[in-house]
Amino acid sequence: MGMAVLNVWIRDRRCRVVKRAAHLHIDSCCGEQVLGKEILDGHGEVSVPPGCYILRAGMRYPGQSNIYTHDAMVIVTCDAHACVNLILPKFIEKPKDNVADVKVDALKLFAAGGCAPATALATAFNGLIKGDKDVATVVKGLMRIAEIDPRQMRDAINAEREEAMQNMDEIPEDEKKEAKEYMSRLEEILKMMG
Repeated sequence: MGMAVLNVWIRDRRCRVVKRAAHLHIDSCCGEQVLGKEILDGHGEVSVPPGCYILRAGMRYPGQSNIYTHDAMVIVTCDAHACVNLILPKFIEKPKDNVADVKVDALKLFAAGGCAPATALATAFNGLIKGDKDVATVVKGLMRIAEIDPRQMRDAINAEREEAMQNMDEIPEDEKKEAKEYMSRLEEILKMMG
């Protein structure tokens, strides 16, 4: 008789594996941390003593704060194998039809849907932090030049705010002030966009 093996998969709400790095948290049912482990490509395999466990994973998603899966409970006996699927709510990975056929176009990388929205958002944040009075003009100009649809940008910011609010209770107390400032700046950027 020996250790149990957990095969852990991170999936989006459409049950597709989220092929990204994540940090897996395994706690006993009593709330004591048993294991924290980095997993890659949405899958990890870990050995644990027989028992009852609560699993959750978190990941950093570009343009968003940390996002977390729902908790899952698993009970395993000696030498048992269990498959655990952790679901990331409101996360949808955009599928690529054929990775071999994807050509990287530098201009498209900077266009809407690429890094331009994140750049505009980062510019707005930096401007707000520095108290720059021209930040609204600069951000609007960047959005116009990069052809970022203001509605898409507003939707992205609102989704970011909603995600951050849903995860607020999971943020450690010493980081809550920073998270609230972040939410406040998102609100300022929405107002700035009109």
